[in-house]
Amino acid sequence: MNSKHYSIHKEMGINHADLFRLLPTAVKPYQFTVSEKQINITGEDRSARSVVINYSKERVRKIASMEIPVTDLELVFTGFDEDQIQDFLQRFDQTYQRGGG
Repeated sequence: MNSKHYSIHKEMGINHADLFRLLPTAVKPYQFTVSEKQINITGEDRSARSVVINYSKERVRKIASMEIPVTDLELVFTGFDEDQIQDFLQRFDQTYQRGGG
């Protein structure tokens, strides 16, 4: 198991309510706890593998007359290899992906 930390930054067009509402699906099958500015994610087997998500205060991005909620995330992976990180991110990103047209 790799003990290195790997960090990814994401700027999400989402408010905190939607972030937390979709979180169980986004991190399945992992378990998580939420604190004031951090989400701690661990595996069921209590292995050394974990993800810490640091999240910012909500802010608003204005584009013309539109206002879009924005939350910045930093995902810090510990004990994941590259394939495991990609698998985690694929599910995470698909969960928060929004349609457009």
